[in-house]
Amino acid sequence: MVLNFTKSRASEAPVLLDTTSSKAVVYIRKNVQEIEITDEHGNTSTEYEYDECKLSKDEYKLYLESQEAADTSTGIQEAVAEVAEQMESYKAEGDETDVGLQLAVADLAEATESTTEKLELAIAELAELLPAE
Repeated sequence: MVLNFTKSRASEAPVLLDTTSSKAVVYIRKNVQEIEITDEHGNTSTEYEYDECKLSKDEYKLYLESQEAADTSTGIQEAVAEVAEQMESYKAEGDETDVGLQLAVADLAEATESTTEKLELAIAELAELLPAE
């Protein structure tokens, strides 16, 4: 899920992740910068500029699920690399039929299938929230 940020400004420092100020919207903020503003009378005040993304509560839930799926996917990629290294090690030692390695590959295949199903479900839910063209 790609987040769309817009520039915002406030007189108070913003909360980076605001899930409580609105019943319907979650605010995600980043790149907060404190700036000094001088008005036409020479008075200075502090303001904050930042990038802000507004998501509905449902969109935020999907965002969290997509982040979880991405983290799981990264874990799977790391596990694949580890299994590949183990396989090369066993080949170098002349043992290509290690039962533990076969079980690790089976576990990896199961985890991959589960992650794919979660991603497909999250995509379908997100598609339902998008306006029809």
